[in-house]
Amino acid sequence: MSKPIKLLVVEDHPSTRFGMIAMLSAFDDQFAIAGEAANGEEALQKVAATQPDVVLTDLHFAPHDPTDGIDLIGTLRERHPKVRIVLITAETDDKFMLLAHDKGADAFLWKHAGAVEIAKAIEAVASGFTHFPSGLRQALDKRNSDPHLTERESQLLPLIARGLTSKLVAAEISKEDPENPITWRTVDVNRGNIRRKFNLPPKKSLVPFAVEYLAKMRK
Repeated sequence: MSKPIKLLVVEDHPSTRFGMIAMLSAFDDQFAIAGEAANGEEALQKVAATQPDVVLTDLHFAPHDPTDGIDLIGTLRERHPKVRIVLITAETDDKFMLLAHDKGADAFLWKHAGAVEIAKAIEAVASGFTHFPSGLRQALDKRNSDPHLTERESQLLPLIARGLTSKLVAAEISKEDPENPITWRTVDVNRGNIRRKFNLPPKKSLVPFAVEYLAKMRK
């Protein structure tokens, strides 16, 4: 008999987190709950301590928390590359699926998914596969064929054009809108998305592109 898959569940709402854990625990010896966390910082501590096989994380954490599930994915990829990641969210906009995909998630689920689908997604990523909705390929093709900046990317571009680092960009945005602060990791995700959309080399500075793009928009 194979060993159960060790899971860490990250969800800021206690009742939702409890329900998710109870649902997964019902699958007999298929899963073992290694721990639970309410936000990204706590999740990183628990991952280091418990070494789970799979992290199942929500997208949004508590209000005013400067991190989210996308930030967590990026940090896990840096610090714990062997850990598999499943993002689950109530957000239905394709942009969140694309963000999860771009940042390195192994699976993406909507919260209306049933217990069996969630279990299958966890099993798939634990076995080295990915599990994304069928609409991912269409969303990727649409983005690649008609690149355009999102509202957030448009907000960041003038700061990038000034040559600011991701940390300084995040500080400027957070100062302008303290109710909705962002982290430098979120800025990095958006930088990466801009590069992919416009087929820019990964190591080339974004400053010339940002300056040129803004100049075109002013014409």
